[in-house]
Amino acid sequence: MSFRQADCPRHGACATGVGVGERLFTVTKRNQIEVYSWGKEGFDQKLPLPEQLKCLTVLHHPVPDIESPVSKPQYRVPWLLAGGSASGRIYIWELASGNLLCVKDAHYQPVSVLQFSSRGEYLVSAGDDGRVLIWRTQELINSYGVGDDLRSVKPYQSITDHTMPVTDILIGKGLSPDQRLYTGSRDGTLRIYDLSSRKLLTTLVLPSPVESFAVDPAGRSIYVGLESGIIRTVPLYHIDPHTSVLEAIGGNGKIITIEDDFNLTSSFVQHQQEAEAAVTALSISMDGMNIVSGDTRGRVFVSDVVTRQVVKAFPAANSPISVISVFPIPSKEKQLVLDKKHRLIPQLKRIMVSENPLEHSLHMEIPSKPQTEPSFDTWIETVANDEVSFKQMGAVSSTVRQSVATQPSTQSEELAKITTAYSELKQKHEQLLEKYTEMLE
Repeated sequence: MSFRQADCPRHGACATGVGVGERLFTVTKRNQIEVYSWGKEGFDQKLPLPEQLKCLTVLHHPVPDIESPVSKPQYRVPWLLAGGSASGRIYIWELASGNLLCVKDAHYQPVSVLQFSSRGEYLVSAGDDGRVLIWRTQELINSYGVGDDLRSVKPYQSITDHTMPVTDILIGKGLSPDQRLYTGSRDGTLRIYDLSSRKLLTTLVLPSPVESFAVDPAGRSIYVGLESGIIRTVPLYHIDPHTSVLEAIGGNGKIITIEDDFNLTSSFVQHQQEAEAAVTALSISMDGMNIVSGDTRGRVFVSDVVTRQVVKAFPAANSPISVISVFPIPSKEKQLVLDKKHRLIPQLKRIMVSENPLEHSLHMEIPSKPQTEPSFDTWIETVANDEVSFKQMGAVSSTVRQSVATQPSTQSEELAKITTAYSELKQKHEQLLEKYTEMLE
């Protein structure tokens, strides 16, 4: 599947998933966001913006912990869309209504990358000013009583350890008390922080500026894409030669220097073929066995983690690779059939949402309660009850006798109702009897 004219800056695109009903959002140079629908090459919508954005990210609706018999809506619209601008502002929209929930002056220079945590508690922003800011999502979007002035909202944590533009960030998939934040910068360092304690755990010093990185799903290694075109494998655990015990590398603010790998024992060099190209995007498969990498020359490779050999090479694109995302392929049972109106989302507003919560309209599809098939015993009981009702109605005489009455029109109406009811019950009984006979056979 390909999307035409989806060129965008680094981190300027985000996808909601793979399959029918999913979307791709891309930033253009014309202060617009183009929305693509899965299965269609051209864009569906153009959403005007208040200013030029540099990066995008989406947050899906929170998933309740309790199970519910009610099925999910028949189309998927993410909850929030966040964008970082060239002026250093952060914008957050509610996609179901198009309301602008937040405009926050966050960085002194352009915002380079944004990312929500897995459960949406935090929004992490990084910029060319070298700063990394961690925000509480609830505080940013709670506009009621705050007004247009969001200066009172302070970041949960402000990180100023980097000395050059931050190129990539990643929030670990662990639980909230044990979540890790990874940040990479062109100053040649990759830093690991603990979100709950807000402490710096480890600093990795690489031999070249860091452009991108990916973390193993099990937290065993970090794959770092460098400006020189090399992808370095940095193990996070090693076996102590004296005790033969597996120990973690780093922690407690330790600084670890990664030396040049002249023997190429832990390096991927496919992006140095023909000419050096910086590795601008990295992602890893969910089983941790393959990494997908892209560079400034538009090349994309799938490499085996163990052998470091190229498994698949995609045709080169016409521009640098900006984003690489890996999604599971949905099963056929989960693929939905949608009509066109479900693919369209409201236009993004340019002014802040009203402070009055009563003016906030929530757009949501409430699905119907799933219908369950009755059991065989229930069906037999229903047939028996219908049969008893039919026998009771059979006692009514169907012979029409002409008599003189004071109100002939009223008697005729009552007789017509009785005749119609008798005919309907007789027809229903015959249908039920046929179904019952078929089941016995």
